[in-house]
Amino acid sequence: MAGEWIKVELHLPEKPEVLQIATITKMDPDSVVGKLLKIWGWASRNCNGDGVTHIAALAHLNALADHEGFAESMVEAGWLRVKDAKVTFVNFDRHSSQTAKERALGARRVNKHRCNDDVTEMKRSQRYKNVTREEKSNRESSTPNREPQRCL
Repeated sequence: MAGEWIKVELHLPEKPEVLQIATITKMDPDSVVGKLLKIWGWASRNCNGDGVTHIAALAHLNALADHEGFAESMVEAGWLRVKDAKVTFVNFDRHSSQTAKERALGARRVNKHRCNDDVTEMKRSQRYKNVTREEKSNRESSTPNREPQRCL
């Protein structure tokens, strides 16, 4: 399905949990991140909205990661919980649920819109290049200072 995605924070390779998993599994952090992405992608497609699987799937997660003990290291790092034959992805609702994805897309749309406004403002200012200094300073003094938007 086009558009299937998961949210990934840019500092993921440096997070303490990733470094802890790397130490436990004797893997480099980049490999850990790759395996986490694979597992979180599976969770995005197969978990309820609250991040709970229907079965205790640690063995399956280890197979997905192609590394024995990987899922258990996620439990130790606090990113998985196992209880009553079910696996829960901690903070799934914050990062990978449909609601979280809608929030992320909405924030991206707002940021894009704000960036387009800045471009429009630049075009307006170029349109008035022939305005006298007095007119320009009057206009600038009535316009509040805005911080530039960070565009992605």
